[in-house]
Amino acid sequence: MTGLSIVSGVYMGWSQQLLERLREQNIDDVQVVVGGVIPEADIPVLQELGVAAVFRGGTPFAEVIATSRSPVQ
Repeated sequence: MTGLSIVSGVYMGWSQQLLERLREQNIDDVQVVVGGVIPEADIPVLQELGVAAVFRGGTPFAEVIATSRSPVQ
């Protein structure tokens, strides 16, 4: 699992770049998760890009742990 925790508004570009690089290297067994100040409307866009999970501010730690223990899909 690879995670990006971003406070600024660059999460979309960074997520897209990371996912593109992983695909270029044929790395398909790594989940990318994103956390930070992310508007609800951007979550489906991130998921379309291939982000496995989005953890917005206030996400319970138990949810983060449960996601990290899930198999890569």
